[in-house]
Amino acid sequence: MTHNPGNGGYGPDGFHGGQGGGYGSDDPYCSYGQQGYGDQAGYAGQQYGYASKGFPPAPKSKVAAGLLGIFLGEYGVHNFYLGYKQRAITQLVITIIGYVTMIILIGFLMVAVTAIWGLIEGIMILAGADSYQRDADGVPLV
Repeated sequence: MTHNPGNGGYGPDGFHGGQGGGYGSDDPYCSYGQQGYGDQAGYAGQQYGYASKGFPPAPKSKVAAGLLGIFLGEYGVHNFYLGYKQRAITQLVITIIGYVTMIILIGFLMVAVTAIWGLIEGIMILAGADSYQRDADGVPLV
């Protein structure tokens, strides 16, 4: 390829020689005088910003879990926070069905049951009951 200053430094077809060009290219008119990155030894497959399986999960707050249970317990928020997804989804589904069926009055009972369930779990978390001292990963609450 020849350097043709009449077309802005591009190759004869108006592009960087049609070879891919750009940063790290062998084309002296397209590489901007810099070397490419090439293989970076030691960086293959690493994703920064994601938790590694080699580190233990961070402990969760007992006070936060208890208050979430007391105030938002009918939606299962405290169980989502602690990692008990199945229990949280159950509470959420019962609450949603309760709100949908309030028109036939059975929904009030369902919403009341999940609200009381969440309130009791919130109090038990704050009181430090045996079954509420750890999250779903087995990490003690702080």
